[in-house]
Order: sequence, then C-alpha cells, then structure tokens
Amino acid sequence: MSILEQFFKLKGYKRISHGVIYNQHSVKQVTFWDESGKEYKIYDLPEGTVQGITCFKEENGSLVIIE
Repeated sequence: MSILEQFFKLKGYKRISHGVIYNQHSVKQVTFWDESGKEYKIYDLPEGTVQGITCFKEENGSLVIIE
C-alpha cells in the first residue's frame, strides 16, 4: 500500500477516483473525487509530499502519481 493510500485510509476515505495535491507556498491541500464524483478537500498533506502540484489517479485498484 502506497503512502498516498495509507493517508486516505487513515482519514477514512475510500473509493477515490483521482485528485490533486497542492504544496506551494502557503497552499497545503489535497482536492480529490470519489467514484461517484463527489469532491473533497483536506487541508493536510501525505508524508513526504514534494513541493509543487501533483496529480494522482486510481489505476487497477491502486492510487498512482501521474507523471
């Protein structure tokens, strides 16, 4: 299980479709959508988040970073 998957599991979120991690200047936020299309925002970051904007998606049952 990836750090990203552990982060969401600890927060109680499931069935995540895709999202964006913002770690720029004073903006520290994760915006993501579940499989039904509902949008969520968390003002916390997964451990080890790099500086900048990172996109991720669900692929074959796992959350993967889009490069």
